[in-house]
Amino acid sequence: MKLFRNLILFILLASFNVPFSLAQNEKKINFRSPLDIPLYLSGNFSELRNNHFHTGIDIKTQSVEGKAVYAVEDGYVARIKISTSGYGKVLYIRHPNGYTSVYGHLQKGNPEIEKYIKSHQYKKESYTIELFPTKDELIVKKGDLIARSGNTGGSSGPHLHFEIRDTGSEEPVNPLLFDFAVTDNIRPIIKGIRIYPLTDQSFVSPYPGNASGFMVSGNYGKYRMTEGQDIKVYGDIGFAVHTYDLLNGYPNKCGIYTIELIVDSVEVFKTEFEKLNFSTMRYINTYSDYFLLKKYKMYYHKQYIGKNNKLKIYPVKINNGIITFNDGKNHQIKYVITDSYNNRSELEFTISALTSMPENKTEKPIDQKAYFTIDGPNFYMDKNITIDIPPFALYDNMSFNYKILSTTKNTVGPVYQIGDEFVPLQKRMMLTFNNSPIPKGFENKMMIVFIDDDGDLSNAGRNFEKGKPVLKTRSFGKYSLAIDTIAPKINPVNIFPNKDLSTYNTFTVKISDNLAGIKTYRGTIDNQWILMEYEPKSSTLTYRFDNEKVKSGMHQFKLEVTDVVGNTTIYTAEFIR
Repeated sequence: MKLFRNLILFILLASFNVPFSLAQNEKKINFRSPLDIPLYLSGNFSELRNNHFHTGIDIKTQSVEGKAVYAVEDGYVARIKISTSGYGKVLYIRHPNGYTSVYGHLQKGNPEIEKYIKSHQYKKESYTIELFPTKDELIVKKGDLIARSGNTGGSSGPHLHFEIRDTGSEEPVNPLLFDFAVTDNIRPIIKGIRIYPLTDQSFVSPYPGNASGFMVSGNYGKYRMTEGQDIKVYGDIGFAVHTYDLLNGYPNKCGIYTIELIVDSVEVFKTEFEKLNFSTMRYINTYSDYFLLKKYKMYYHKQYIGKNNKLKIYPVKINNGIITFNDGKNHQIKYVITDSYNNRSELEFTISALTSMPENKTEKPIDQKAYFTIDGPNFYMDKNITIDIPPFALYDNMSFNYKILSTTKNTVGPVYQIGDEFVPLQKRMMLTFNNSPIPKGFENKMMIVFIDDDGDLSNAGRNFEKGKPVLKTRSFGKYSLAIDTIAPKINPVNIFPNKDLSTYNTFTVKISDNLAGIKTYRGTIDNQWILMEYEPKSSTLTYRFDNEKVKSGMHQFKLEVTDVVGNTTIYTAEFIR
C-alpha cells in the first residue's frame, strides 16, 4: 500500500508541521466569566456554519435580554461596532496578556460606553458606526459591568456571542481552552462514515464512482460499523466522519475539538481546532461535505485535503490524508474524536482493499455545456449568458450546465438556472446577461435577483458593464432580472399626527420594502437628526427620547426611507411632548 512506503519519511516531515499546542498556555490565563449566570451554550468554537466555522461560544441568557456582561480581564475597549447584521452591537476589549475578548449581540453598553457611542453617532448622523477608542479612553477592570446582553444583529434569539482572539494575529482562539465553567461530560456523537473515490481509477463499494455512506452504531464513546456493511475499496481514497458534540443542559449540536484518523495503528491525519483564521474561513466548504451540510444539516468532516484548501488546522496530514489501497488485504480503520473537555469517542471498522479496478465500473455520459477545473480560468458564453470563473474559485472540477426557465410574474425575462446550487465557490464568478430585456428608461430601477426554492426573490446586485447587467456572486442557483418601482412602506406604531407623547420614553415605526431592500433612512425632529435604532428582524425603527434635545411642546417628526434603487417614502407627524 503506497501509504506505508517511506513511512518514516512521512512521519518526520509531518512532525515539522505540528504547531505548538496553545492549550497549556491558555489554561494559565485566569479569565473570569463574562456573565454571572450558569454558562450553558447553544453553540461553540469550530461548529460548522454556513460558509464559516463558528469563532466563539454562544452563551444562553435564559431566553431574555438585559443580563449583565462583565469584562473578563483588565484592559481597554479597543473597538466598537454597531451594525444591523453580524454581531449587531459588539465590543472588543484588548488585554495586556496578549488576547482580545469580544462580546456580541449586545443590547447596550454601560452608561460610559453608551455615552461615547451616542456622541459619535450624532456626529456622524448614523446609527451604524465603527469606532476605535484609544487605550486611555475606555479603560476597564476585570469584573467591571461593560454591557447588557441582547439580541441584535444576526442573532436568532437572546444570547451572548463571546470570543477570545490573539491580539497580534486577530485569530480567534477556542474559548473553552481557558477553563470557563461550562459543564460537559458528554462524549462526542458519531453518526456515520463516508468514503470517497478520489480519482477515476478509484472504487468504493457499493456505489462505484461515487462516495459511499455507511451507518454507525454505538453510544457512550464506543462505536462500530453497523453489521452487514461490507466495504471494499481500491485506489486513492478519502474518508469523512459525521460527528458533533453535545454539552450538558441543552440538546444543541456543537463542534468538536480533534479528529484523528488511524490506519493500521498509524495516525495518518489529525484535525485540531485550537484557533482559526478569518482569511481562510470560507474553506469550510471543502472541509465539510457541502451538499450534506447545506441540504440535510449533516456534519461530515473530511480527513483529506483537496487541491483548493488553505486551512491550517491539520497538525498531522500524511499524504494530505489521501490513502492508496491496492494490496488485497484487510485494513483496520480507527477514529478518535475528542471535545474541548477531553471527552473521547472511538470508532473502529475494517475495510478490504482490492488488487485491481473492478471491470464493471461504468461511466455515464455527461450532458454539459462546459467542463470547469479548479485551477481554471473557466469561461462559457452564448447569446444568453456569460460565465467567468477565476482560478481556484472552485474546490473540485465540475461539469457546468444551465437551463432557461419560464419568466415569472415578478421577473423581467427568463429565469436562468446557473449550475448546481450545491456546488460552493471560494471566489466570486462573474455572470453577465447578454440579452437584457429591461425596458428603456427603467435601467436605474433594474436589479439582478436570486430566486430561492420557494420562488421568493431577493436583490443580488445591480451593476451594468457595457450596457449589460453583471453580477459577481459566490453562489450558483436561479437568477433573473426584475424592476422595482414601488417605494418602501412606513407604518407608524405609536406616533401619529397630534398624538400626546409626553408620557412616552420611546416611539416606533415599522419600515419595509417589497424587493430592492432598504438602503437608507433618516429621522428628524424639528429638522434635527435623531438617533433611531433599526432592528431588521422586527422591521422597526425606535427612537428613545432625549429630554435635553426634545423639550416640552409641539414638535414635528419626519422620516425619509429610501430603497436600493432610489424609491423614497416620507412620513411626517406633529406630536406633543
